[in-house]
Amino acid sequence: MPEKSRFEILLEPFGLRFTAGPGANLSSFLREHGVSLRSDCGGKGVCGKCVVNGSVRGQSSAPPEQVLACSTAIHSDIRALQLAKGALSTGISMLCSFAGCSLPEQILLAGSFGSHVAVEDLFTIGLLPPISREKVQIVGNAAGTSAVMAALDPGIGKEAETFAEQIRAVELASQSDFQTMFLVSISFPCERRLSEAISDLQSQCRTVREGARR
Repeated sequence: MPEKSRFEILLEPFGLRFTAGPGANLSSFLREHGVSLRSDCGGKGVCGKCVVNGSVRGQSSAPPEQVLACSTAIHSDIRALQLAKGALSTGISMLCSFAGCSLPEQILLAGSFGSHVAVEDLFTIGLLPPISREKVQIVGNAAGTSAVMAALDPGIGKEAETFAEQIRAVELASQSDFQTMFLVSISFPCERRLSEAISDLQSQCRTVREGARR
C-alpha cells in the first residue's frame, strides 16, 4: 500500500517546521504541537485572529502567504481550491434561482477571505458569475464594522434587526439538484471548454463514420 503524501509546514518569521499528513486542520495540528493561536470566533473563520504567515509544501515549493489557521486544511492546494470554488459557485447559482434572478445585483466579499483575494482571479477560475467588476466589492471586517456602527447609532441596530427578520435561510445541500450542480461547477472554465471541445469532436467523428457506412 503506497505511503500517504506528507506535507511540510513552515511558519515565519519563527522558522518553525512541522511535517503532517493530509486532511488535518492547521489550527488543531499546531495546537497539538504546542503552538496556540488566538481565535475569538471559536474557529468559525470570521475574526481573523488566527492568521499565520507560512506555507504548506507538498510536491512543489510554495511561497509563504497569510492564511487563516482555523479554516485551512493540510492537503493538495488545487483540490481544495476546486472544492471551495464548486461549493461557492453552486451556492451563488442556487440562491439566484431562489430569488428569481439569473445573476446577483451585487456581491460583497467580507472577512479575511475577502481581504486576501484578487477579484480578477475569482472571475478567471469561474468562482464568481459573469457580472461586471464594479458590482463586486471588498468590505473587509464587515461583522466588526457593523458592531461598531450599531453600538454608536441605535437606529442602525434597529435597522439591522428589521433586515435580519427578512432573511430566509436556504439549506443548499438538501436541495435535490445541489450535487449535480456542484459536480458541474467544480471544474475550472478551461477544463470545461476542453471537455466540450472533445465532446464536439467525438460527435463529429460519429457523424463522419455514420456517413461513411451509408
